[in-house]
Amino acid sequence: MILTTQQAVSFLQVSQDILYQLLAKNEIPAFRVKGQWRFIQEDLIEWARAQYTCPAGVPLKQEGTCHTNEVVPGSGGSLSKEYDNLLARKTTRTRQHSKTV
Repeated sequence: MILTTQQAVSFLQVSQDILYQLLAKNEIPAFRVKGQWRFIQEDLIEWARAQYTCPAGVPLKQEGTCHTNEVVPGSGGSLSKEYDNLLARKTTRTRQHSKTV
């Protein structure tokens, strides 16, 4: 369906000033017929969907408190140190105070 500017204003629920600002910045799909703007409704729908802050189908991140009573054990301690020691690079002992004759 092809819309006039007044119909596009009503369809998008924006003011006429906002619509003309979008047109001036070439930010909205439109074409002219004898100097008057026309809009294809499907293009406006696609344009409006592209304005979403997150893509369709991607759930919004929900933040909140964790709903569990499970106690999470702390990390680190002697087991972690032992593991680090096992993974540490082996180095050779450096000579101390050696002299060549």
